[in-house]
Amino acid sequence: MSISYRTASTQTSYLQYSATLGMMFLATEANRKEIDRIKASFGDDWKRGFTGLSKETVSGQARAELQSLGIHPATVGGHIIDVHTFKNTNGASDSEYLRVVLDGDDGSKINLSLDLSSNVAQQLIRKLANVSSSEFVQIYLFANLNQKGYAEHWVSVFAGPNADNLQKVHGIDPRVDLVPAIDTALAAVSNVKDKKVLRAVREATVNEFHVKLLTESVIPAFTNAREN
Repeated sequence: MSISYRTASTQTSYLQYSATLGMMFLATEANRKEIDRIKASFGDDWKRGFTGLSKETVSGQARAELQSLGIHPATVGGHIIDVHTFKNTNGASDSEYLRVVLDGDDGSKINLSLDLSSNVAQQLIRKLANVSSSEFVQIYLFANLNQKGYAEHWVSVFAGPNADNLQKVHGIDPRVDLVPAIDTALAAVSNVKDKKVLRAVREATVNEFHVKLLTESVIPAFTNAREN
């Protein structure tokens, strides 16, 4: 399924990514209701995350059922006009989300929302840092299993002067600045042996790196970009 700036004028579409399904989907009320129903039917097995697309796996069975209902993996394309963060209250806790807003010449808008702490959101931030606000952008989110059988989630971004002339975007290399920052943060607590504490230090460093990149580079580049 492809969602782009060529949707009906004045229409606003919302997209989300499911780590268990390994796909981005159009987050209509009807679609979310079907996904919640399928999620409930698998119980705790759903929490295992993406398990591949074979008919024996939770992810594969769920994707097959969604396909039979006309709910397919979505891609998103258009001109980015805004990037920002927002808090989503879920029960007693607040989660911070990344939102990318795209539109086209017909006035349609697409809102892509991702958990800011997720790997896919952080990949997307690193790639948007290398995209010009004047470019047409195509975004794909997907999952696969690595050679060890573990799930990996990926973001592919293509950009160019128009939808027919796109090039793959390579994101900022985390090995240049992020890995040294992690090493420095871990060295500062080298006397700590608790793995949970070390994991928290690492995650905090990764999050701080991407929030800084987002607020200092990506958001200023795209906020109201097409109106200026």
